[in-house]
Amino acid sequence: MEQRRSAAASAAAARLRAWLGANWLVLGEVLVIGLAKLRPHWGATGGPLRPEWTVSKLGVSAIFFINGAALSLSASSPDEVRTATQTNALVQSFSFVAVPLLAKLLAPLYPDAAFRDGLLVLACLPCTINICVAQTLAAGANVACAIFNAIFANVVGVFVTPLLAVALLGAGDAVSLLGTLRKLGAVVILPLVAGQLARRSPLGAALARVAGHTRTLSSLLLLAIVHNVFSDTFRSGLGVSGAALAKLAVAMPALYLLLTLLFERLSRWLLPGLDEATRGAALLCSAQKTLAFGVPFIKTALGQREDLAYVLAPLLLYAPAQLLLGSSLLVPLLRRRIARAAELEEGAGI
Repeated sequence: MEQRRSAAASAAAARLRAWLGANWLVLGEVLVIGLAKLRPHWGATGGPLRPEWTVSKLGVSAIFFINGAALSLSASSPDEVRTATQTNALVQSFSFVAVPLLAKLLAPLYPDAAFRDGLLVLACLPCTINICVAQTLAAGANVACAIFNAIFANVVGVFVTPLLAVALLGAGDAVSLLGTLRKLGAVVILPLVAGQLARRSPLGAALARVAGHTRTLSSLLLLAIVHNVFSDTFRSGLGVSGAALAKLAVAMPALYLLLTLLFERLSRWLLPGLDEATRGAALLCSAQKTLAFGVPFIKTALGQREDLAYVLAPLLLYAPAQLLLGSSLLVPLLRRRIARAAELEEGAGI
């Protein structure tokens, strides 16, 4: 009896550790926002931590150096590239054309006007890399296709996202194209290129050995940016109310599911002969938006706005929604579809 209780307790502790390991970034966001509310002067611009240098410049540059060092731009094989090209065109068109157009049409209808610019910026972002690939692998879908789509989106997004942000928000006080490109050149593009050069240099082997630690560092730096943004917000007295966040917390999962369903219908109409493994990979990439690029982009491009927390909030709530819903709903559904398609194909060959 005692052994059974001990085994059950050990299993529960293991499950808790696994859950904390998978969700620590989301929990960290809640923690740093709470700290910003309690002591806003610590992390605010001009405060003792000097986040205008340590976070906005050094931190953001470090994030993109790490991302640049992690990006593999070499294709696995010419056949995999040919297989992914048609799918990639559909995914990128959906992510960078259809979603921003939908946002432009629908964001003005969102009841809380303070979040509308944040919804527009969210629509401009590329997809995630790690989450897309991890969920594709878990679903048994086409991993090569997911890698190709995710890397292509993030490389193109460095240039396309600021252009889309200007188009949707309008050039002016909110966002200036030349000013944004100048800021991004210094703290995004140059570190990204430096990371790629380091990857291809003798340092590449050393960076590969500490890749797990650098990913953790990148996540911690994201939390530092979130802390700075909300510290500035609370210090100026422009706090985001709990009721407004609760409504947004319902809207973001619904938005993710809506975009996923829309891409599913679109892909079956435009690419009816696509195999289920490749369609599944494309589906997992289509509606996702990256926190790793989005947070530093918003901080860099729109850092002068007093309502920056409202601009950032949709992304902070969309990111956990796509992680949890993608893993709990889409991955099992796609796994069953792919297995069923494989059985049918195997049966047809008998």
